Amino acid sequence: MSSGSSWTPLAVLTLLARLAVGGWFIYLGTLKLMAPPADFLKIINEFEVLPTQPPILINSVAVFLPVLEVIAGACLVLGVFLRGSALAILVSMLGFMPALIFRAMGIQEAEGLSFCQVAFDCGCGTGEVNICKKLTENSALIFGAALALFSKWHVLTLTKLPGADAE
Repeated sequence: MSSGSSWTPLAVLTLLARLAVGGWFIYLGTLKLMAPPADFLKIINEFEVLPTQPPILINSVAVFLPVLEVIAGACLVLGVFLRGSALAILVSMLGFMPALIFRAMGIQEAEGLSFCQVAFDCGCGTGEVNICKKLTENSALIFGAALALFSKWHVLTLTKLPGADAE
């Protein structure tokens, strides 16, 4: 058995991270897919990070981002295209975090709140969230995606199921 497929504590941690991050992205993407696309489009527009002209760009993001979240999450859970799906999630989270922080800072300034008092609908699909809790959650997702991306320990992938080793 190769070192990349043995059941070490790091392999188990990587598996748990993959399942948690992948499952969470499947869940959140599905919530967005079940809601009207216009709802997600409005929230994306509130971040003011994408151009509204031509409208095809921001409309495409509102329609296709949830689909990509579900696909990337499913790939992580199944262990298919593992590094690519982990990279896609990691890049999206690293891109979203600054937008989230800047939006929260704008709300903080406008409403005269402390940073951790800020709550708003960030577009993740779960409704209004507290910014400090959301940043903590996103940091955990970033850690889990990075672990899945950079770890050499991959167990229970579709290519490394128990008994599938040729060695």
